[in-house]
Amino acid sequence: MINIDTATPNLAEQAYLDLRNRIMTRRLPAGPPLIEERLARSLELSRTPLREALIRLLGEGLLVKFEGSSYAVRRITAVEYFQSMKVRLLLEPEAAARAAGQIGASGAAELKSLITSLGKKKHQVEEHWAADDRLHGLIADASGNIVLARTIQSARTPARLFELTNPFQRVAVDCEEHLAILDAAVNGDAKAAARAMQRHLHNLEREMRVMVTG
Repeated sequence: MINIDTATPNLAEQAYLDLRNRIMTRRLPAGPPLIEERLARSLELSRTPLREALIRLLGEGLLVKFEGSSYAVRRITAVEYFQSMKVRLLLEPEAAARAAGQIGASGAAELKSLITSLGKKKHQVEEHWAADDRLHGLIADASGNIVLARTIQSARTPARLFELTNPFQRVAVDCEEHLAILDAAVNGDAKAAARAMQRHLHNLEREMRVMVTG
């Protein structure tokens, strides 16, 4: 059995993880072409593993490819964002209900503490996005349905890319909603977990609609 904590990813995997993190934390913005030579230098890698990582990110819908083989972080339209939120509203409350009772209090304690501390910040920071990924990923994985978890991750990608270019200032409320989801799941209350997830996603969708429509 492979110990995930000590396994060393290959160079292409390292490049993929690094670039994905940069995209998901706004350090690589949507639109401008990615300069391979510059990326290779910053990652301290050759072009071969970098290109493997770029192809993988393209397949996940995080990048677009132009003529001449250049890449860019994909821009998400408001239409695609709201479509992805509709899909998430169908899937994530179901995942939350299935995750209820599958997450131990001790295993959730560190994440709960992190979310609580982030709720005190005035603006979104990288740690906020990381905590968001951890919470939603934990719930999806704890559902016990691999296909459901994979589909949720896919639906979350365009939503995240859109939110990165249209950030909202609902940090405290967002963290409160995350805690409600986590608490219900830990307490084994499937109905409460599903309701908390549904409320969270509805609020996100509603507030973003107000932002983009003025």
